[in-house]
Amino acid sequence: MTASTALRPTNRRLQIMALVGLGGLAALMALPSDSPSLAFTPIAPSLEAVTTLPTLRLPVSLPTGTQIAPPSGSGYSQLTVKNGNPVDAVFKLVDRASGKTLRFVYVRANEDITLDDLGTCTCDLRFATGIDWDADQQMFRRSMALSAFSDPTEFAVKREGNMEYWTTVEVTLHPVEGGNAQTEALDASEF
Repeated sequence: MTASTALRPTNRRLQIMALVGLGGLAALMALPSDSPSLAFTPIAPSLEAVTTLPTLRLPVSLPTGTQIAPPSGSGYSQLTVKNGNPVDAVFKLVDRASGKTLRFVYVRANEDITLDDLGTCTCDLRFATGIDWDADQQMFRRSMALSAFSDPTEFAVKREGNMEYWTTVEVTLHPVEGGNAQTEALDASEF
């Protein structure tokens, strides 16, 4: 018994359509008019009729230091926030006694910000990381994670003789080797 291969007739137009670019289009147009043709059904009669196309836009990223809410309180303490994450972040400094947000600030990925003029308080430091800031909802549209430092941050004045010393705090929003701050996940209602 011998093996044989059956050859099927091929459609010349399909072979030519496999060509890429304008050369393929020119070859298709050069076919004789008596060649078999393929029928294509349009997706829509016009572009106006296509209403389901997604809106394409770039993710929103605010400049580092943008105040999401007006700052509250004043003093001489200082807070430096380092965002070593590959995504942007916002952080809130919330007074534990009153529940009032004292600072709500934007920090881009891999950037730092130092806030001066913080008054005396015991505060919770909450933060969100993500992509594509939504100013109306005050949240990230994609990949949002909400966290808070487990221990409160204290901004205080110490007096020694006739000298006053104000608190200076530095925090990182990303894990660091040898870091001692613990964080915990939050849900949207706690942020």
